[in-house]
Amino acid sequence: MKKILCLVVAMGFLNLIATRAQTVNFLPSNTYTATVPKGPGSYYFQVSTTTSCALGGTVANDNCPFRLAVSSFPCPSSQLIMDWEPVSFTPFMSGLPTPQIEHPIGFAATDTPPCTGFTICRTANFYYYGPGIYQFRLCVRCPAMSAPGICNTITFTVNPPVNTLPSVTLEDILELTLPISNTERLDATISDPADALSVQWSQAGANPMAITLPPNFNIPPGTPSTISQLDVSQITKPGTYSYSVTAQDNYIPPGVGTATETFIVKPAPSSLGITITPPGVAPDPNVLYTPVNNVPLNSQITGINVYNDRVRYQWSQIAGPTAIALPPAAYTANINDVPVSSSTFNVPPLNLNALAYGIYTLRLTVEDEYYAGSTITQDITFEVKPPQSNLDVTVNPASETTIDPYNNFTFSGEVTGINPNSDVIITYWRAENGNPASIALPHTMASPNAIPLNTTTFSQSVTMNQRITEGTYEFWFVAKDIFYNVGDSAKVKIIVKPGESTFALTIEPTPEKRVIKTPEGFIFNEGENPQNTPFSVKGRVTGISDKTDYVRTYWRMQYEPELPDQEEQLQPTLPHTASAMKNIDLGVTSDESEIVFNLGNCSAGTYTLHFVARDVFYNTADSVSTKIIVTKPVSIEPSVTFTPNGDGQNDIWFVKNIESFPFVGVKIINERGELIFETDSFSRLPERGWDGRRKDGKLATEGAYYYQFYDTRDQKIFNVGSFVLLR
Repeated sequence: MKKILCLVVAMGFLNLIATRAQTVNFLPSNTYTATVPKGPGSYYFQVSTTTSCALGGTVANDNCPFRLAVSSFPCPSSQLIMDWEPVSFTPFMSGLPTPQIEHPIGFAATDTPPCTGFTICRTANFYYYGPGIYQFRLCVRCPAMSAPGICNTITFTVNPPVNTLPSVTLEDILELTLPISNTERLDATISDPADALSVQWSQAGANPMAITLPPNFNIPPGTPSTISQLDVSQITKPGTYSYSVTAQDNYIPPGVGTATETFIVKPAPSSLGITITPPGVAPDPNVLYTPVNNVPLNSQITGINVYNDRVRYQWSQIAGPTAIALPPAAYTANINDVPVSSSTFNVPPLNLNALAYGIYTLRLTVEDEYYAGSTITQDITFEVKPPQSNLDVTVNPASETTIDPYNNFTFSGEVTGINPNSDVIITYWRAENGNPASIALPHTMASPNAIPLNTTTFSQSVTMNQRITEGTYEFWFVAKDIFYNVGDSAKVKIIVKPGESTFALTIEPTPEKRVIKTPEGFIFNEGENPQNTPFSVKGRVTGISDKTDYVRTYWRMQYEPELPDQEEQLQPTLPHTASAMKNIDLGVTSDESEIVFNLGNCSAGTYTLHFVARDVFYNTADSVSTKIIVTKPVSIEPSVTFTPNGDGQNDIWFVKNIESFPFVGVKIINERGELIFETDSFSRLPERGWDGRRKDGKLATEGAYYYQFYDTRDQKIFNVGSFVLLR
């Protein structure tokens, strides 16, 4: 229904002053909210210049929501040009067009209908087409003013009454039984007298099967109620089904009504039965003999309704020493396969594998899940046994054996008389608790070796890897029938020890050696020149066993200085001592060692040296010794007093210890620096000294003289001094 909205503008005469700014205002506010019936139509409101409204009522109600205040226009009110225009429209419902302004009343409606003169333009209409937000602009100007003039905007919000949602109800179905009658329908009732509706059927994705739904359809407004039907006779599979109907009106956002119906479709009851075939063979099918490998246990379920997909079966173990791997619960048919072709179902064979000996009871349980109390069970009992063996165990070596610890040694055990059809024979090694060390055994009592089927003889070796801890070892090789708890065993005894040595020691020099130490070197024999080279004491041991690495060699030394208060007590370094012995490697049968004496590591005194060989395993030892005697070092000591007057006292200028320095020469120089005497060998002088005569044979005069000792090999001076010659 369309109503006419009248706009009445009542304006008094305004004294327009050209020097003031023109204004167009709406009071008390330029916004207003009203509630009207939904649907297209028209409505009027007024604008007054006072608090009273020309068509009745007062300002700020639905008929007269705005008061207009216009001021400072430079022309009479009769010349005012007033132009109402629609600005925007935001509908609250779909399908509504933009409204238009029409004034004065009765004139044709246009988008921009300007009107001149307050008296003529005091009334006007605007059309609205249902709930929404409307914006209108009023522009006022004098003829001399350019368009649009002075404008202001009003916002008029038109709200519909509260929306009533569509009503949807579905027929209540609790349960259907297959097959379903061809006339069976699910009814839906949809109603909303005031609004147009769009209706849609849907089905749950979890439904066992999809069926054809009614097409979507529309209901015009004002329709009291509508019935829609779903053909449920299309359902051919059992299970839970769910269908929904949704109705939607044309509000923004739309009002929605929904209803869902869920019901069960199930088959008729079954007459269930179970048959289980014993797993063994004649003469006693209830006995199985090892090995039990993939022995099938067959069973059958009868009396199943061909529409039933919920006949559930499951194996369980009631008794038995070994847990049998049982399949999970399963169903005789899949929902996609019903109806099936037969009421009998062959249960997949239950494979019996690796069963220990004993009595087993299994149970097959069958249940129709559509009907409580339909469960049935059937048990099957059978026994598993092994054949007996006649076990005999031997070992190698069979008698006590002695070995060295440096080579791998292998011993073995063997068992015969195993029944080839028995899988309960185990073998293992057992070590005595008193063994010196742990030897890696291939199998122990805690982790025995299971003899496989078809075996009559089994042997196993154990290797003692070098290096083996010394001592006595005992091992038992055991074979056992774990079902009948009988067996046999044999012992290996091994003694591990290294080879014994027969030491023979020598030392050089022996029994002792005397040397004179000089700055130029050692004098080993009287009359020899000093040798600036080291000498050594060597020890040697033979007779070491090549089957041991327990032999050690070392030196011991006692040193006695030449003088009790001797400050210098240098001693040579021992290559090995009792606290840092030399280890003789395995396979070495002899060893040598030496102590080196040189000018820088020995002082005058007696050195007693012992070379020792020790077997630390057997705690035996042998030694040999020698002595090195080093005399105190000598030095050149020239005479201080020299009186060559023939009285037999100090007639020769002697140099003490010169015989220890064969490569020494001397120069005699007077106070004027003149060389008056020189010799490169004191041993060639008549009395091994200077007699006071110059090189020309004349006697040297009294006075002070200087001497210079030098090495004749490189002419280097190493000692200088002075003395006084008196007659």
